[in-house]
Amino acid sequence: MKDRVLKALAILLLLGIIFIVILVQGLIYTGSVSLLGINYESLWVLITFVGLLIISETIFFFSIYQIPKSLYSLDLIPSSVKNLLDICIIYTISFLFIVFLDQVMHSISVPFWTKVLFPFVSLFLNCVLVGDDADVPDESEKLNDEILNKIENCLSSKSVFETVKMIKKEYPEISLVVIKKTVDKVHKDMV
Repeated sequence: MKDRVLKALAILLLLGIIFIVILVQGLIYTGSVSLLGINYESLWVLITFVGLLIISETIFFFSIYQIPKSLYSLDLIPSSVKNLLDICIIYTISFLFIVFLDQVMHSISVPFWTKVLFPFVSLFLNCVLVGDDADVPDESEKLNDEILNKIENCLSSKSVFETVKMIKKEYPEISLVVIKKTVDKVHKDMV
């Protein structure tokens, strides 16, 4: 977690330095300011645009982003589909808010290619800051031999569904997803 924060701070510092260099260069050499094709009348308009974009993305992101996590935890979708939905949600939210703010704020204009490419920056920053669950150890590997033996014994006489149901009754502290994954794994090994 600490490495991610340091990495994110380094990236933000680098982006800040690049922004300042482009801003100063634009003011000195052209007299008008243009950053990534985004034309704006004053620096405060740009700050307002970026601030509104970050606030709106954050609010909608944390509410909509829970949908794939919930579907995955209920074991309705596999991990690959969850990851694909995460990427689609992040990109779509960023794209829609850039288009919306471009239409609402008349003192700023964003070209189409920037509207399409800028959400990739948001996607990249989101992957760096939020990360994924890949570094979280698999809980099914933590189950002790006693539970695994019970699963094997149950599977020899009962269905997968009945085995999951019985193990969940005996061990309510273990999540249903972990139990189901473990039972499926043991069942595949037995077959």
